[in-house]
Amino acid sequence: MTLAEFLSTADTDHTAALGQARAFEGSQGKIVTSNVLTMLLVGAGLYAYFRDCSVDTQHPARGICLALMDRLRTQSEFNFMPGHPKGDVNNGMIDLLINALMTEKQAELEALRTSLNAEASMATKPFERVTLHDVLLARGVCPVVEVTQSNGYVVITTTADVEQHNPRLLADNPRTGKKTFINGFSSVSNSGAYECTVPAQWRGMMLFVDDAYGVVGAA
Repeated sequence: MTLAEFLSTADTDHTAALGQARAFEGSQGKIVTSNVLTMLLVGAGLYAYFRDCSVDTQHPARGICLALMDRLRTQSEFNFMPGHPKGDVNNGMIDLLINALMTEKQAELEALRTSLNAEASMATKPFERVTLHDVLLARGVCPVVEVTQSNGYVVITTTADVEQHNPRLLADNPRTGKKTFINGFSSVSNSGAYECTVPAQWRGMMLFVDDAYGVVGAA
C-alpha cells in the first residue's frame, strides 16, 4: 500500500491523517529459512515424524515429507506468505496434511501452521516516519510560495523550527503549463537559511518552493 492509497480513506484533516498514518500497522511477508523451519518442526514435535514418513513407502504423505526433508538438509528458503502464489501452495499442502494425509497429527500441524503464519508475516509501520509535507504532497495539496533565483541559487529562510523534510523547488513549465520539479532543498528543519541550485535551463522561469508548514520566506 502506498501512502496515497492509505490517505484516500484517512481523515480529511491533514494533521489527523498524519497521526493515523504514523500509527498504521501492516504486515510484510518474510521468507522462512530451512534453519527456522527445522526449529519450528522440532518445536511442534514433528521433525522426527516427518523424517520417518519420508522413508515409509506406505505413508500417503511420503512425497511431501521426502521433498521437505531433502530441502531441510540444504540452505533452502520456504515461502509461506498468505496471498502469495507460492505461499498459498505451501499453505495448501499443510492444509492437505491436516485434513487428509496426516489426520493423526492434526493438533501438531495446526500449531505448526500458526507458527509459520507468524514467522512469514512481519508486523511493520510503513508510514511511521512520514511528515506533514509527505501527506500534503501525496494528496496533491502542498502549498507553495514564489521565490527568486540569484546567481544560479535560490535561498529561503524558515521562521520557525519544523520537522525535518525536503521541500521541492518547482518551476513553471511553459511547454506544459504546469509546475515542474527541478531540484530540492535538503533536510530543512531548524529555522534559518537554506540554499538550492537552480538548473541553468530554468533560471528565467517563475520559481516556487513547498511551504507545508507556512514558515518559508525568500532571503
